[in-house]
Amino acid sequence: MTVFFAIGQLHGKEAAKIVADSHKAAVDMVEQISKDEKIECDFNRVDGYLIPHDKKEGVDIVKKEAKYADDVFGGVELVEKAPMGGYFTGPCVLFPRQGQFHPLKYLVGVVKAFEKMGGQIYTGDIVTDALAGSSSQPLVKTDKGGKIKCKDVVIATCHPSFAGLPTLLKEEPYRTYLIAGKVPKGSVPNVLIWNTADPYTYARITPCDDKYDYLLVGGEDHAVGHMTDPKDPKKPIKQLEEWAKAHYPMMINEDLEFKWSGEVWEPIDMVGIIGRDPKSPKHVFMISGDSGTGLTHSTLGAKLVTDLVMARPNPWEKVYNPGRVPPLGALKEFVRYGIHTSEAFAARVAPKVVGQEEVKDIDQIPLGSGAIMTNKAGKKVAVYRPKSGPVQISTAVCPHMGALLTWNDFEKSWDCPAHGSRFSTSGDLLNGPSTKPLPKADL
Repeated sequence: MTVFFAIGQLHGKEAAKIVADSHKAAVDMVEQISKDEKIECDFNRVDGYLIPHDKKEGVDIVKKEAKYADDVFGGVELVEKAPMGGYFTGPCVLFPRQGQFHPLKYLVGVVKAFEKMGGQIYTGDIVTDALAGSSSQPLVKTDKGGKIKCKDVVIATCHPSFAGLPTLLKEEPYRTYLIAGKVPKGSVPNVLIWNTADPYTYARITPCDDKYDYLLVGGEDHAVGHMTDPKDPKKPIKQLEEWAKAHYPMMINEDLEFKWSGEVWEPIDMVGIIGRDPKSPKHVFMISGDSGTGLTHSTLGAKLVTDLVMARPNPWEKVYNPGRVPPLGALKEFVRYGIHTSEAFAARVAPKVVGQEEVKDIDQIPLGSGAIMTNKAGKKVAVYRPKSGPVQISTAVCPHMGALLTWNDFEKSWDCPAHGSRFSTSGDLLNGPSTKPLPKADL
């Protein structure tokens, strides 16, 4: 959730205006690209509404944001209520003419356009480093021993494994949740809704068939490995269901077809990390810290990095600069993230620190679940007990920087609470910044 008042408090009004301008420009770019390249991605302009999460604090935030956002974003209004199909929201902020489109359809179209212009795409290799050093020609290394020389490198990912410590400490991995259920077609207005809660909740609709639309409700974010309730991994989903039922009673509960989660990177100072890599500023560039707004971040990031590569001035450069020093106002988030990271390393000695107790016997692990154990050699191991088949055992230490993993019972994966890497029950790599799977282990 982008709250311009909060960004302005940290970085100043001029920076908040640049963030607003860049996001608006990104939406315009997606619309123009989809037209120019004839990409059928269901792009349409919709209004967005920031609604209060309660009648006191939420309303105060809405009123502050309405005035501030109108100054930096333009065209913003404080209105009596948002169109939500019957639920009365109270005063809210209207952000007109936002964009909504199908990301995969758009991505397919962009890939085709890229290849038509001579671009080449290669997959299946993991980049382990991108160095420029004293040479003007960067060298990209892969996990299979490959070496690629090029003029410029753009690292566009959640978080690169080889980023320097200053960049690593500027963003924290969060797990976010989403549900989708059917509503009678036309019963929910096609608008974007998000609220002022922390963590916040959002809603939107997308077509299903001739009879129904899908209502998507998401949020309940928490730092990776730090569950809202470690004893109830489905609590975030339950809370989203409760919110959906309260705000959209027309949702057909028995047809709640989809429930899933994902991972986003939250910059501690609320602004994305886009521009020159502080380690190799001449020819290595990065796009990270998307904070759940990757559709616009990827676009504005591409525009900004293109200008930097082409040595063209761009007014967004300073605000998004990966090498910037976070303002003092972000110190609280920096300390909190530092504590979370420290806990993940301390847990190698005392796993209770991250809210999950170590077990001493495999029989203590429910079927279809996992837990940390100490093997005969005194090493921490990640043990998954499947409903059928042999027990799966891997090292419980993340290959990235050595933090102790936690078991994610909702997604059935091993997650690193320090930097967000994820691994399957058998130890296969699912998510960086680690570039290696978990080594097999014994009890």
